[in-house]
Amino acid sequence: RSIAHEFADHGGGHKRFLTGRHPKTPVGFVNDAPAVGSIVSKFREYKNVGLPNYITGTEPGRAGVDVYSFGAAYLGSAYVPFNVPGDPSESNFEVKNLTLEKSLSDRLSDRNTLLAEIDGIRRDVDSGGLMDAMDGARNAALMKHAKARGCITTVDVFAGSQDDLPDVKAVLPYTDYFIPSIEEAEALTGLKDRAEIARFFLDLGAQCCVFTLGAEGAYYHHRNGTVFEVPAFRIDLKCTCGCGDVFNAGFAAGLIRGMTPEETVRFAQACSALNATGLGSQAGIVDFDQVQSFMSTAATLTAGTENVAR
Repeated sequence: RSIAHEFADHGGGHKRFLTGRHPKTPVGFVNDAPAVGSIVSKFREYKNVGLPNYITGTEPGRAGVDVYSFGAAYLGSAYVPFNVPGDPSESNFEVKNLTLEKSLSDRLSDRNTLLAEIDGIRRDVDSGGLMDAMDGARNAALMKHAKARGCITTVDVFAGSQDDLPDVKAVLPYTDYFIPSIEEAEALTGLKDRAEIARFFLDLGAQCCVFTLGAEGAYYHHRNGTVFEVPAFRIDLKCTCGCGDVFNAGFAAGLIRGMTPEETVRFAQACSALNATGLGSQAGIVDFDQVQSFMSTAATLTAGTENVAR
């Protein structure tokens, strides 16, 4: 709102708005100063997240860099946007001019082959109703048996609505640590306040709730009255695939090693953060010593800050 112009021409207006400077001429779309996106791209040129640092979307046929004054001017062509023309909702939409990094081509092929095989198995399993049959009473019986044998139990879920609550209810009486994401917990309960959500699950039998909060870290709420939050770590974010699973694994590792509750959650948060520094699930995490070293040196972030494990 602080940028205004008096040019009776689209070109001058584009240049004024996108560069934040008064253009040399009030007409034409070719910038004589870099567009703001090019400036950001220059500052982020050493950030490698597997995607171009500057991406734009335009209508088909208007993909030229100067059509909307997206030019980088004196910064050079390396800082113009990677443009994706077209409507993603159209059936024939595609992103052109993309190639896979050579070192990942074999890995992608292996994953596609594996996923195709798993998809075939999943169809066979689902056709008999066995996947649904494992939820509810079956899982509850398994959890009850584990508790009777003296095991510490943790539960993660894949839930999108309150329709999934009956299956969760069945296992919570035998659950020591219920560890969903905050989004899943909200979907299951219809609530927004973290303490209220935790009390909801505690009333159903869980001993403790641990919610992963993305940019805000993690929330711990035990029925013995212990409640605290652990912030997220500062990282060079690459991929968040599997961060929730790695958090759960790190939490279990902390329990086995006899860590205090806060140490356990912080260790799990560090595992999740390291996972997000690699491309693909578990690519950024190596072993216990790596996590300990990371925890001793990494800074933490406040809520809403970029580059955190989610």
